[in-house]
Amino acid sequence: MRKYIISSLQAIFLVLTALGASSCGGDNTLQNLDTDVKMISSRLDSTAKGSPDAVNAFSMQLTDNAVALEAGITPGIFDLKLLEPGLAEFAVAAYLHVLNPDGNRNAEVADMINNMAKTKIPLEITLTQGENRFNQSLDAPRLKTLFKESLTNLNRSSAAANAASLTGSWAEKVFKTEGASDFECIYSTNRIVITVTYPNVAASPLKDVANPSPALKSMLADAAEKHYAEYGAMRPAVTQLMTDLGVKELRLTYKYSDGKPAPSVRLEWGSDL
Repeated sequence: MRKYIISSLQAIFLVLTALGASSCGGDNTLQNLDTDVKMISSRLDSTAKGSPDAVNAFSMQLTDNAVALEAGITPGIFDLKLLEPGLAEFAVAAYLHVLNPDGNRNAEVADMINNMAKTKIPLEITLTQGENRFNQSLDAPRLKTLFKESLTNLNRSSAAANAASLTGSWAEKVFKTEGASDFECIYSTNRIVITVTYPNVAASPLKDVANPSPALKSMLADAAEKHYAEYGAMRPAVTQLMTDLGVKELRLTYKYSDGKPAPSVRLEWGSDL
């Protein structure tokens, strides 16, 4: 009987020890994840603070059940109501693919994803713009896929089409001037095309312009520079995102309903923008 009791106590002790070891391992994983999140948050927070005209609030922290990323988008930078999950996911993937100066992937990002997988903790993204709110949840398996998969395999065309919608949300305010009968901003064959339609040249801003193409390109360049400068420290990331999306140029096209020839001009991402 004594031998049986001792054996039973030893068995219980071994079980408790195993549970304790498992618990410690989980605590260590959470501690490591918290460290990763704080390091990445610090980088993103620095960029956000350098972009006050685009982001008016930012936080990223480990909560009890998620890595919670929250950001406030300033009004006018783009219309948050138009943002779709596919583009947001692609933007996350583009960040996960960023290389260090030595040409290697970010070790803290990879470590964070691995620790999220071990703890089954997702990334919860919340973007706000006034009363508008965008929420997206990405679990660790999906983040691993986004980390490993080539960006060209992540439905770029759909994401680029959404990027065109966001572009149109600010471009319409600039280019659809009085007298315009229609406005369109779409993604088409590696370019975002802004098209403004007027009844005729006399109804457009080019009515008294002798050389319309250079004047229209100057209009596009000035407006685009003013807008993208508002991204501040985020501007290189925006340019890289457009490149990753396969968007090679931003084009402004005039159309005249009377059928007369109208100018079309372009700026290239990575050189003009």
